[in-house]
Amino acid sequence: MQIKNAVDTAYPSLAAEALHGLAGDFVKAVEPNSEADKAALLLSFLTAFGNYIDRSCYFEIEADKHYTNLFITLVGNTAKARKGTSFSYIRKLFSYVDETYALENIKSGLSSGEGLAYHVRDEIARYNSKTNDYEIIDEGITDKRLLAYESEFASVLKAATRDGNILSATLRQAWESGNLRTLTKNNPVRATGAHISILAHITKEELLRYLNESEATNGFANRFLWACVKRSKLLPLGGSVNEEELKTIALKVRQAAAYAKRLAANSLNKLELSSEAEALWYRVYFELEEEKTSSSLVNAITQRLSTQALKLAVIYAVLDMSSTIELEHLQAALAVIEYCEQSAKYIFSELSGDVIADKIYQALLISESGLTKSEISRELFQRNIKKERIDLALASLIARDLIYSEKEETDGRSIERFKMKLEK
Repeated sequence: MQIKNAVDTAYPSLAAEALHGLAGDFVKAVEPNSEADKAALLLSFLTAFGNYIDRSCYFEIEADKHYTNLFITLVGNTAKARKGTSFSYIRKLFSYVDETYALENIKSGLSSGEGLAYHVRDEIARYNSKTNDYEIIDEGITDKRLLAYESEFASVLKAATRDGNILSATLRQAWESGNLRTLTKNNPVRATGAHISILAHITKEELLRYLNESEATNGFANRFLWACVKRSKLLPLGGSVNEEELKTIALKVRQAAAYAKRLAANSLNKLELSSEAEALWYRVYFELEEEKTSSSLVNAITQRLSTQALKLAVIYAVLDMSSTIELEHLQAALAVIEYCEQSAKYIFSELSGDVIADKIYQALLISESGLTKSEISRELFQRNIKKERIDLALASLIARDLIYSEKEETDGRSIERFKMKLEK
């Protein structure tokens, strides 16, 4: 099902500045010979490299250090957006870069905060009353890098909303500081200095269905960058990417990662803006911080764009083996941010931030036969919302051209049924 946009929101376009340096070289090597979207290839590459270099380089904002771990969700209008194809090339590239990393640090299956913390856990010691000392019962994980690849992000969103599940809170900790602690009474797990990145895939319909109001506004959603992706072309027999070209790029990735490690070893890993980049930053910062639209939901989801931009700028700089964020690195980062901001507007334009209207809309998304007012009142709100309030929400959805109503004749009387409006 392809749902109709609430407003005439244009599909985003990726500016050429985003294809700067080694990240651009990777996209240009793969995209002409693949059905994958160039934005999907670019963002997947930036996420993987940002994770691969660990907590080596950062940008400092006041007292906070922001490292290069990104949370990216690729959103396709349908299941045929070739999101998985883009990641196949990332896995292949990083198997050339570091086969051990590709095998052991890229994992799937986010389902609980405890499970996430366990994969990057610290050493676990338990007090032995007989010896009057602590003994190691689990040596923990030495390499704290984790790239969580979630091809079915809808299942993660559903898990995060279950009663007692702390996944959402743990992911917020992972993005913010990398210090995780679960408070499970019988099996507490602590992780310090974890470097967790997320690369997720979902369809637009699933995202609007499963991202609930709480996760959209509590800081979970705005730690992600949301990017529209679609199939770039039709290749009946698939494409053929030059393996030697991929291996050359892999060598350069290793060199850039080694450079980041040297910066950290010499305490030069706090990257700063060049004078030209700083001048641009002063011009764009206020725009990034201001509210984007009349939609409170879109504004909540795009609330951290300035921090995300600086994370990306550090990645572009390290890829160029630069200890300073130059103008071109910031421009590339801002081009990605612009794409993701426009994507958020395109993706979430259906949701208004009106809790009642949005809940009705999400229910109609998964209802093949539609819902009557009686069913909406009983099944969605347990008859706790006044009829006038439901009428207002339905009128709002109809006015935004998202749903329509039709009359049905039953036993001599007519009932009004509300349904999704689909794109023709």
